[in-house]
Amino acid sequence: MVRPLCFVLFTMFTGIIISCSKTCFCTTAIPRLHYIGFPAGSTDSMRIIRFAKGSGFRSPLDTLRVTPSNTDLTLKGDTLWVQPLEENRRIISIYDYIVELPFLRRKDSIRNIYELYDQVKGKSDLECNCTNRILSYDLNDSTIQTIPEAPVINVKF
Repeated sequence: MVRPLCFVLFTMFTGIIISCSKTCFCTTAIPRLHYIGFPAGSTDSMRIIRFAKGSGFRSPLDTLRVTPSNTDLTLKGDTLWVQPLEENRRIISIYDYIVELPFLRRKDSIRNIYELYDQVKGKSDLECNCTNRILSYDLNDSTIQTIPEAPVINVKF
């Protein structure tokens, strides 16, 4: 009689413990795009062209002509920080990109953004405020390692 009762109590206790836990799936990482050492005005007509990941840059999905009205452009020293304002236009790992600078007749390819899809487990009051980590990306066919918690795509003149 005691043994079945212990089993029932153990099962109920385990169920309560499990129901008190929570799993958070972290949000998509959004790397910052930095253009370093470019002449003034050379980035004024920048375009970001988005492609399906692994498509070999065939058949663009869309193009963003970078302007102050649709992009946060911050100049810090010789570095221009570029971040589209609309969340669905930002650079993320599920696409490949070509960034064009028509003034310089330059095209930079960004592909193979390697993002870890993280999750955090904790108690039921766990706040879900984590972000995935980006380990690397390919810039013009060179693989670049990032600081996973603060990824930056640095494009140098």
